[in-house]
Amino acid sequence: MKSNSSIFKQKSFWMKILLLIGGMACNLSGTHQPVPSFEVQGHVFRYVDFSGFFWSILCIIYAFDRQMNPKRAKVYRSYFLILGAVILALAVGTIYKNSQRLTQEKNSSDYLPGSTPLMKAAMAGDTSRVKVLLGEGADIYARDKLDLSAIDYASGAIQQLPPKSSGSMDVIRIFAERGADFNRSGLGGHTPLMYAVRSNNLALIDLLISKGADVNRVSNDGHTALFYAELDQRQDVVDLLKKAGAQSKGPGESGQTQSK
Repeated sequence: MKSNSSIFKQKSFWMKILLLIGGMACNLSGTHQPVPSFEVQGHVFRYVDFSGFFWSILCIIYAFDRQMNPKRAKVYRSYFLILGAVILALAVGTIYKNSQRLTQEKNSSDYLPGSTPLMKAAMAGDTSRVKVLLGEGADIYARDKLDLSAIDYASGAIQQLPPKSSGSMDVIRIFAERGADFNRSGLGGHTPLMYAVRSNNLALIDLLISKGADVNRVSNDGHTALFYAELDQRQDVVDLLKKAGAQSKGPGESGQTQSK
């Protein structure tokens, strides 16, 4: 008949094997594109983010391993317990952060048909995510079903839709470093500068102008960025655009300021 000690050793061995397999499986899932995920009550989680749980539990099991050298048991036990706690804390933080982002992306899909991960990251001002996606070859000029690009998203093109966004200067700077063309027009011939004007983001407007945005570019309906600034009765924006060389009237504009 097996002793309690041998039974414990056998169970401990197989538990370690299962934890190793689980941790490695989660890590390997992160190499697949798209990264496998699952939903729980409307929240999205990635399998790869749970690898830390397996490694932390493994460390805790080692901390109470009876096969450990008695002379060094106290030191080793403390080491594995601290290591397990640190890994567990990092795992929880990673799961929470990524779940928040993935859930937001999923929920925003209803409002942003055809949007890409880069567009959503640009809209959220998530610079680290934007850099990762660009490093993976994401197309800055790709367009969604509304004919908007990631540059438009970063310029505040969807400030009228939830989740609301008035643009991201940091993302625009990243795009500028990549040589982005800020005069490409999409929906209705509107440019990123026009979207920034409509979102009333003065600093972003100034940044786009400094990066080469044409203040006199005309939309399909014959309006310039200055027209939209006058339409919204934003004198500070009007002054900035005129200082940058904006003309008082664009082709097709009546020159009359409309009220809100």
